[in-house]
Amino acid sequence: MGAAKGLLERLGYRVLEAKTGREAIEIASTFKGDIDLVLLDLFLPDMQGKNIYPRLLEARPDLKVIVCSGYSIEGPAQEILDAGANGFIQKPFSLSALSEKIKGAMKIE
Repeated sequence: MGAAKGLLERLGYRVLEAKTGREAIEIASTFKGDIDLVLLDLFLPDMQGKNIYPRLLEARPDLKVIVCSGYSIEGPAQEILDAGANGFIQKPFSLSALSEKIKGAMKIE
């Protein structure tokens, strides 16, 4: 997610980075500030996105989530979208594509 972190920072966002699913869940559960959006990869070293997603929402019910993957939207990504995620972006993605996905998920004009 290093490249995505750089893109997000170029767009002016403050980024909390998790390298594993457990770390993402821990951050969502314990971080004291607001978390507006998660860019959730389908496959992390210790867990799949479909297993992480419900636990993120358990910690933060109003969290916006964009699923990202090098794979197509069919399959696991679609399962997470069907469960309520706010969008999908296929890797590799451009700065402008990421910006548009975030605006759509956050309902920013």
